[in-house]
Amino acid sequence: MNEMTSTMPGIPQWLLAVSAAAILLLSFVLFEWLQRRQTVADPGGERYLRLNLLKFSPLKSMLKWRPFQFFMRLPFVLLFLFIIWAGLYGSQFPGGNIATLVTWTIWWGGIIFVVIFLGKFWCYFCPWLAIAEWVQRLTFWKRKKPALNLQRKWPKALRNIYIAAGFFVLLTWLDLGFGITMKPRETAYFALFMLLITVLPALIFEKGSFCRYACLVGRISGLYSLFASTELRSSDKGVCRACRTHDCYAGNEFGYPCPTSLDLAVTHLNTYCVLCTECVKTCPYDNVAVNIRPFAADLRKTMHQRTDEAYLALIMLALASFHGLSMTPVWTRATAWAQEWTNFSKLAVFSVGMGGIIILLIAIYALFCWLIRLSAGTQASQTPGKGDSETLEITYKRLFVNFAYSLLPIALFYHLAHNAAHLFTEGQKIVAVASDPLGRGWDLMGTADLHLAPILTMPQIWYAQVTLIIIGHVYGVYISHGIAYHTFPDSRQAFRSLIPSLILMIAYSCFSLWLISLPMEMRTAM
Repeated sequence: MNEMTSTMPGIPQWLLAVSAAAILLLSFVLFEWLQRRQTVADPGGERYLRLNLLKFSPLKSMLKWRPFQFFMRLPFVLLFLFIIWAGLYGSQFPGGNIATLVTWTIWWGGIIFVVIFLGKFWCYFCPWLAIAEWVQRLTFWKRKKPALNLQRKWPKALRNIYIAAGFFVLLTWLDLGFGITMKPRETAYFALFMLLITVLPALIFEKGSFCRYACLVGRISGLYSLFASTELRSSDKGVCRACRTHDCYAGNEFGYPCPTSLDLAVTHLNTYCVLCTECVKTCPYDNVAVNIRPFAADLRKTMHQRTDEAYLALIMLALASFHGLSMTPVWTRATAWAQEWTNFSKLAVFSVGMGGIIILLIAIYALFCWLIRLSAGTQASQTPGKGDSETLEITYKRLFVNFAYSLLPIALFYHLAHNAAHLFTEGQKIVAVASDPLGRGWDLMGTADLHLAPILTMPQIWYAQVTLIIIGHVYGVYISHGIAYHTFPDSRQAFRSLIPSLILMIAYSCFSLWLISLPMEMRTAM
């Protein structure tokens, strides 16, 4: 074991058995309950309770005040710059440098917990985007035409999120293959790289094209935010439909155009909203709402599914699992055997293995989509009008894309379970590191020698991880039911299509439980 790491035991075998049994029992109970309800699919999915936070006038006033976002962003920008400095010039021991601890344990480990409640909240504070906008506009908050921008349109061939998916694969490779999370200087280089690829597009392309199409953090949190309990929407769709100026999209003297080219009249999902709140400033009718809502409200909206989003969802599922697997003795033994058998380098074996895991999971999902189509049948009858009927062809591609969204809750909650192990066993180290952020023997706040116990005990972490995986599974089954009954208008076909889908979800959730039952090598132990 590397001296910079420690091993965290996995959940006990009895808890693994009980959890797997709970997955099976809940799957069939929930399946039966959903079948008995037989509710009509609601493609728009707009029927749910909302609480508009902007009815609290002080909050609305703050969001309308242009300098407010600058003052909220400024601490994050300063911390970001300090992390770069600490990574470049501080101690290169990861447990004693604030760069690695804040970036990979607290920020990267905690951001998913923020997404589940607040959606794309991080984008409001994002230091990369803040610096890019300040450079582009040559102002911190005043509304003025961007001074340094060529206003080029984002290439049509790249108007998808495959670049973001590629960046996510690259980051995972750098993390697990190259060990960037344990290298302060490389962490600083990565931060500078992220800043560069955010600023350059801001100087070339119109609006926030990079944020919409290529930002790995924004696209991952964008898909996960479909589950979030908050949303930014129009208060009254009728008001938006009657609007002729569409200031939320085009901007006006009070605010900039929507950076991701959204129009509140037709915005139904969290995916591409970056919560910049420019629409709050520009809407002449005060028709913008920031709502608290039920979890997974957007995942119930079985509309606007996209192929690129489906592939990213599958990659997120694969890499979340791979991240956990790569930190276990099973992976260590497997890669050691592969190195000996092939005579390849450790990095080469890791890279092939990582790529193989991604391809394998997508292939397994593709196989199950074929089974779904085979089980349900390819033809679906519907009655579009009184006295009329027609038969629709349910294509394989449609099944592949639609059902991928049902795996998002499973990916999200395994991701949360995995991150909980890091965040709640290592996060408390910030108290000591804050006194000596560069690892130079300082004691600025008198806490450098304060070694706190983990935030949660090991049994508490085990129960939290199991609970999260079970919650993700339950939501996955629930969402897949709605997708099936929207995809197949024929209820008998919808029912049959759910059988392979349910088997796949049970298998994956049990695999997730098995992963957290294995010992895990933690990455920045002190």
